[in-house]
Amino acid sequence: MNVLVLTNMYPSREYPYYGIFVKNINKIINECGYTIETECVVKANSKFQKTLAYIRYFLVSIVKINFKKYAFVYIHYPAFSAIPLLFLMRRNVKLIVNIHGNDLVPETLKDVFFRKFTDSAVKKANNVVLPSEYFKHIFMERYPSFDKNKIFISPSGGVDKKIFYPTPNSIDNNHLKLSRKYKYIGFASRIEKGKGWDLYLDMVEHLVHKLPNYRFVLVGSGSEEAALEAQLHSRKLEKYVIKFGYLDQCELSEIFRLLDVFCFPSLRKSESLGLVGLEAMACGAIVVSSSGTGPESYITDGETGFIISPLTSESLAKKVFEISQISETEKTKIRSSAYKKVKCYSTEVVEKNFASFLSQI
Repeated sequence: MNVLVLTNMYPSREYPYYGIFVKNINKIINECGYTIETECVVKANSKFQKTLAYIRYFLVSIVKINFKKYAFVYIHYPAFSAIPLLFLMRRNVKLIVNIHGNDLVPETLKDVFFRKFTDSAVKKANNVVLPSEYFKHIFMERYPSFDKNKIFISPSGGVDKKIFYPTPNSIDNNHLKLSRKYKYIGFASRIEKGKGWDLYLDMVEHLVHKLPNYRFVLVGSGSEEAALEAQLHSRKLEKYVIKFGYLDQCELSEIFRLLDVFCFPSLRKSESLGLVGLEAMACGAIVVSSSGTGPESYITDGETGFIISPLTSESLAKKVFEISQISETEKTKIRSSAYKKVKCYSTEVVEKNFASFLSQI
């Protein structure tokens, strides 16, 4: 049985982590017995390349949804990826729409404009997949008449425990250039507005002298990277912050296993799950995040991690400092509770639930 997957986010060799959850969901669908055709747009380095990629995507997708037969069409990020549905002429095409973030909760005026394509896709959808109960609540506020029985909660492919796992005393990664003599506090995200990189740098500035035995690891790239680099230089933080660009999942897991604390200070209400927080927890990092976002659905404050409300650079710095001062016994207890929580989000559990979902459509 063939399945067509439409998405405007997918990993590439140059950007291996961009849209990795889409690739992971593809793998799960494939392991449920389906053959997948993926039409996608990968991250481009220029507007010209991006425009060409979208033109090709739209044309090929329109042809396929109208002239090829599939068990179902699975659409990620419908605000952009579902535009070809406007040209759907066939009836009885089964549609599964997977909403991830700003395709439902707009962050910019552009998002507000494109959300109408999400609205259109939801009207045509046989089923809707959402990353968390947190996001289901937001979804139902916008679409109160949508049949709740057609909603499936699935955490963006889940956590691959073959990649993300804790390894005690694992600082043996010379290629990462991280010294054994320091503990590490990390951040990993796209470098975009609202993702919290600026709060993280403010926190670093607060803590560099209070925590001389710590260093800070920052992983990510994005449209605000130049601003980040400028702040690192102007604040003279380069010798304290080790920066990496996009990393694949195996490299990212190596970073996570080195961390004492992982900071997830996103302020975006479109942060529908925050899979990266779960991946960090799986590797033994203690996660600190904010209230009113996806991570609140899996972090129990003080038990599996920490939730800050309201989140500011000062409150983040205070909480991270407090964590640095608690005993290793207490840290181990938190890590153990977090790891138990992550098991509910493992790819094995997600795949089993996904197979059950697909068998009913």
